[in-house]
Amino acid sequence: MEPAKARDGLRVAASHNNLGVKMLPYNLSDVRRAPAMFFPRSTYDEAVAFVMGIDETTHHSFLLGFKEWLAIKASTHEEFHWNYHWSGVLPILVFPSSPKWREMPELNAHTVLIDFLFQQLEEFLDARKQPDGMRTIYLRYQECLEDQDWYFPGSPHWIEHRVGSKASKN
Repeated sequence: MEPAKARDGLRVAASHNNLGVKMLPYNLSDVRRAPAMFFPRSTYDEAVAFVMGIDETTHHSFLLGFKEWLAIKASTHEEFHWNYHWSGVLPILVFPSSPKWREMPELNAHTVLIDFLFQQLEEFLDARKQPDGMRTIYLRYQECLEDQDWYFPGSPHWIEHRVGSKASKN
């Protein structure tokens, strides 16, 4: 890790991994174990804001590929829509039959979702740091897109490729 640098009167400690992605100066498992130390009310919304703040601080490299990675997992759920923000996908994975989870205090939903968020982040970061990890995530995401009836040559953001694409099968 680089030495801490003074910026705007604050001490900032940061390092970069071999992909050039700025790494965090603390361990996310600490946040997962004791969310109340980081989020005053320990709500899912606070945890999402915290993670989005990390992503902003790292110039959007922290969550690079996370939405796509989650979409791969959620693509078979009936409630999932491809235009959801990643924070809207996690409740579908945890409470697939309870779309109104915020109104059900007996679910202990915020605690469950915070833990699930950090579990998914850890799994995603492990998958992404594998050799060809980011490439694999995006290729699997492309495959999931191609399995959708609404995604075809001529669709917005259609990516033409030769191996395995719908265009080459037609």
